[in-house]
Amino acid sequence: MAYVITTKTPTVDFKINGYDFEVDGTDEKLMSFNQKYNELLTRANLIKTNLQENENLYQNLVEDAMDELLGEGAFENLYQETPSVIILFDILNQITAKLMLEMTRRVEIEEINKTPNDNPKKAKLFGGK
Repeated sequence: MAYVITTKTPTVDFKINGYDFEVDGTDEKLMSFNQKYNELLTRANLIKTNLQENENLYQNLVEDAMDELLGEGAFENLYQETPSVIILFDILNQITAKLMLEMTRRVEIEEINKTPNDNPKKAKLFGGK
């Protein structure tokens, strides 16, 4: 008898203001987005010092990041319902936090899946010391 194991491309789903978004949850995409998000934070902090002069630049940064993560047009759809770049930036922060939790969860699962000799937590599950 053969055991059948199927895999699928991981996704992380979000529902925001009635819109459903499916984020590519592959390790590569999550790591890439994390790097871009850190760059966004750096640039956003520089812009915040003089937000009125740089309002359009700030909006463009948030829009680009949100559209890259959630899909083209996501920012515009959400902005129509919540016309505040600051609130949408907060939503982007919340999404990023959830994605980082997902990455952490995957690392923890990988750690537990090591052989019992390599992982005391798993060894204990299987009657080891």
